[in-house]
Amino acid sequence: MDHSVTIHTDACLQAGLQVLLLIDRLQADWDRCPIKKAWNFKDTNNLHAACGAYRHFVGQLKSTISDAAFKAHMPVIRDQFMMSYLDTELLNALSTSTPPGDVKSISAMRRIVEEAENAQTIEQEKRAAELSERVNAATLEQLEARISADFALLKKIAPSAEKDAKEAHLDMRKGQQHVRTWMSENFKVLVQPEGQMGKVLTEFAKFKGELNQPGQKPCYILVLLDATVYPANAAYLEAASQALSTVLHFGGHCIGHIQAPVPHSNTTQTALVKHRGLLEDSLMGKSLDITARVCLNFQRPPDAHQGDKRRVVQDVIAASAESVPSSWNVPSVIGPLPMIKTQDMLGFEDARPGPTARAEQKGIPCHSKILDAYVGAVDFANGETFIVLDLIPNRQAEFARATLKHMLAASPSTQSMKYFGVFRADQKDILNQLEEQIYSSWDASSDAPPKQRERSAQEKPELGILRWDQGVPKFTEDILRKFPQGCAQNAAVLKLEKELESFWPRPANHGSGSGKGDSAPASSPRVTGEPRLDRCKVH
Repeated sequence: MDHSVTIHTDACLQAGLQVLLLIDRLQADWDRCPIKKAWNFKDTNNLHAACGAYRHFVGQLKSTISDAAFKAHMPVIRDQFMMSYLDTELLNALSTSTPPGDVKSISAMRRIVEEAENAQTIEQEKRAAELSERVNAATLEQLEARISADFALLKKIAPSAEKDAKEAHLDMRKGQQHVRTWMSENFKVLVQPEGQMGKVLTEFAKFKGELNQPGQKPCYILVLLDATVYPANAAYLEAASQALSTVLHFGGHCIGHIQAPVPHSNTTQTALVKHRGLLEDSLMGKSLDITARVCLNFQRPPDAHQGDKRRVVQDVIAASAESVPSSWNVPSVIGPLPMIKTQDMLGFEDARPGPTARAEQKGIPCHSKILDAYVGAVDFANGETFIVLDLIPNRQAEFARATLKHMLAASPSTQSMKYFGVFRADQKDILNQLEEQIYSSWDASSDAPPKQRERSAQEKPELGILRWDQGVPKFTEDILRKFPQGCAQNAAVLKLEKELESFWPRPANHGSGSGKGDSAPASSPRVTGEPRLDRCKVH
């Protein structure tokens, strides 16, 4: 009974307030109207509806915003209502809205509600940011503790620059020793002043004797003498011719490849004919058969410069000893032999090749084909060794480069080609380049020490939060993305990552990794290089 009375009392009170508001509004409209007119039922009913809608939306507004904001805005809203500014929107809301309606449909209240909602959103975001900051700070504290524990383990086994340098030095010494051994057994080079050939035959006899096993057939020997550019030192050419004659008289398994002089702008026709005659007379005077001739047929590059006037043929004397029949079936024409472009010539980056360089330098592919022609001119019935004796190489030692390329490309089990060359003093740079090729070939082979030093199990402890990636400890992607970019916690993690790299640097060739860790053995990088070898230890 008491509850029913309370509801009835409240309804009466609300009705009374509605009536009072209607009376106040009727009075306000009457006072404001210049022409007084009695109220009719229609106008009074519309005004009564507007008062009801007003009180309804004011109630919604009160429940939406704070009390302080409600008290601050109500005087203005009431004044607008009393001035009849809100009537159209209130009546429209009654006729078009679904109960209980939307307070934002009233323009005077919409701005107030939106401001309140924005303020509430900002406050919620502020509280969420503060909460997130406290959570991130606590998470970072735990993360730093685990990372510090891993750092303590890693610093005990971190790679030492001194140790790595020592290992790299030992590896390089192994490579140098390999180059010395390999060259002494397969690729012997003597650096001699022009004209001094006495030591050459002695050293070649030792080199050849080490290759010949008891009961084995003689080696096939190709003796090279490149006189494309006739040597200015007559004693040098004569000494080389004498050495060539001595070797050719070993037997029919030896043959000479003498490239005759060719015309170029630094010589004359008279000098060319004279030099060819001197060369042939010298060879015939040493009881050599020079009747066998080979024509080298060169082919200029298809995109060569129109001013390229290099000779496309060259005469070669396939010399042999008169006293014994030759075992070689050399073709009368070798070619077409591809010539390289002038701008691709060795040494072009230092200086433009002169007439003599353009005449003698044909390119390594060209000389490789010439070697192939001679290899195909003999019958390797029992895997005999093929020795290239290079007495007068051209300036860039292209036959030496071509022979080395062939030897490095062949497998050790099928390797049958050897090289013995006589370089001039101005060709030491070529020798350095050849040694670098041999070292690089060894460095890329399975015989070389691994480029990554394996670490023992004791040197790769189990980490708490960091992970091993290709033998290097690193931060996982989960750690690096734990905090938003730009925040203080993210900056702290990146600082820790830099600290790790400061005492355990990542190798230059180390990949980015997956960030998930792996089971690869921990290792430190092996420094590779192309050393200049000590001449006295190599030759």
